[in-house]
Amino acid sequence: GKPARLQQQPEPDKGLVKARAETIEYYKNDDRVQLLDKASIEQDGSTVAGDSIEYFISEQRVRADSDRSRDGSRVQVVIPAQAMESKESGSGETDSE
Repeated sequence: GKPARLQQQPEPDKGLVKARAETIEYYKNDDRVQLLDKASIEQDGSTVAGDSIEYFISEQRVRADSDRSRDGSRVQVVIPAQAMESKESGSGETDSE
């Protein structure tokens, strides 16, 4: 279908990884997925969107690119505040406000 969709549960204690793009290519030998054209990937409210995204499955790492030949083409990254707050609270550091 258009767009193509992918969903994966990387670890039992982590949220689902949901990806979509016009084209999704899976490279078994590299354990990675290439999302092409109107690509986005989301996990636990954090989102990355761009023209092209590589998702390295075993590393749970994302690399995104924009189409440099198109004006205004950018990679967009959204990390919700609660994700940053929970990371900081787990580090043992405290904010005093």
